[in-house]
Amino acid sequence: MAGFVWNTPTRQNGDRLLPVIPCEIYEEIIAYIEPSDELGLHNCKQIWLSLAKVCRYFCAETMRRFYQSIILSGNSSSDADQQSPASYFNFCSQVRKGVGPRAGFSVDVKECLLAYWYSAMVLDLFLDEKVGKALVRMDNLATLSLLKIPVTPTLLKVIRRLKNLESLNMQACTFEGVTVDHLNKLSSLKLKQLSVMNSTMRSIPMDLALAMGVLIENLEELRTNNCLVLKALLSVSKRKPIPLQVLNLELKFIADSELVSLCDFLDTTPTITDLRFHIPFAPIHFANLSTSALLKLAKVQAPLHFLKSLASRPLIELHQTCNQFDDPLLSSGPLLSNINGQSLSVLSLSWDLLKERPFQECFPQLHTLTLLDVYELVIPRPPGFIDFVGTHISSMITIDICYRAQPLQR
Repeated sequence: MAGFVWNTPTRQNGDRLLPVIPCEIYEEIIAYIEPSDELGLHNCKQIWLSLAKVCRYFCAETMRRFYQSIILSGNSSSDADQQSPASYFNFCSQVRKGVGPRAGFSVDVKECLLAYWYSAMVLDLFLDEKVGKALVRMDNLATLSLLKIPVTPTLLKVIRRLKNLESLNMQACTFEGVTVDHLNKLSSLKLKQLSVMNSTMRSIPMDLALAMGVLIENLEELRTNNCLVLKALLSVSKRKPIPLQVLNLELKFIADSELVSLCDFLDTTPTITDLRFHIPFAPIHFANLSTSALLKLAKVQAPLHFLKSLASRPLIELHQTCNQFDDPLLSSGPLLSNINGQSLSVLSLSWDLLKERPFQECFPQLHTLTLLDVYELVIPRPPGFIDFVGTHISSMITIDICYRAQPLQR
C-alpha cells in the first residue's frame, strides 16, 4: 500500500520578508507534545490533530503519533463516528482496503483497545466486516487490550493472527462460545505480558482459565485477580521454567495449598524483580522463602508477615499492603531488623512500625515515604508525629500520609 509521503523542513536561501523557520524548531515542537502526568494522551491527540492542519510535515509526524494507540469502542460505532476524519473506524476501513491517505500509518499502530461491545453477535459482525482484517495488517501491533467485551471464537481467531503481539490485557470480559481447543490454538503467540482482571470468579470457566497456560509459558509479566489463572501459572511452572520478572496478584483470598505452591514457585524462579501481593485474607502462616530465593528482587508490595522473608533483599521499593491477619506491633521487631535499607528509595509502612526508626542512618537513599494507618485525631497529627518528622526525616523526602479513623474509646 502507498505510504504518506513528506519531506522534513530544511533551511532555504532567497529573499524573504521573514526568515525561514529552521527544521530544529519543528522537531522541538513535535518532541514537546508527548503524554505526561500534566498532559494526558487524549489532550495530546487533540493537539496533534490541530497541528496536522498546519503543514504536510506536521501532518505526517503528528498522525504517526495519533495512530500509535487506537480505540475501537462499541459506544462510538455509529455511522457518524465512523465517517469522521479522525475516526479510528475510518482509519481501519482504509487499512483493510489498503487504500487512502491513512492506510500507510498502519505500521505505526502499537496499541489497540477493544471496549464496550456487549453483544457477541454484533462484535463478531464488526470483526468480520470492519476491523478484523485491518488489525492483522497492523504489523507492529504489540499490545491488545479488551475491556468489557465478550471473548468469542472469532475474536480469538483474529488474536492468533497478530504475529507481533507481546501484551494481552483482559478486564471484565466474558467468554462466549469459547472452548479449550480455541485457546490451545493461541500457542503460536509468544506473549511477554498478560493481564486477566475479572469482576467475578465466574467470568472465566475453570477449564478455560487453566487452558490459559498456553499463554503463560513465555511470560515476563503477569497480573491477575483470578485464582484459577494463578493455578495455570503454577501448573505450567512444574513442566518448564517461566522467565517471569513481574508478578502482580490482586486476590481476595488464597488457599493454604495454593500458598505453599506459590512459595515453591517463588523459590525456583530467580528472574522475578517485581513482586506485588494484594491478598487481604491471606493466611498468616506464610511458608518462609529460602535465603537464596528472589535474589534479584528490587520491588515488593505484600502483607506484613510476607515481607519478613523478603526484606533482606537489596530492594529499591518496599510497600506494605493491608491484610486481615496482620498485627504490626507483633511483627515490627523482626521486620525492621531485617530490612536492607541501603538501596531503598521508596517505602510504605505502618506508622506504628516506623515511629522509633532512625531514618537518616537506615535509609540514606530514601526519597518517598508513605506512612500508613496514622490515626486521624481531633488534633492535626498524632502525638510524636511532628517530632518524628523533624528528627528523622530530611526535607528532601516526600511524605504521603494515609489516615485511618480513630478507634472508639470504651
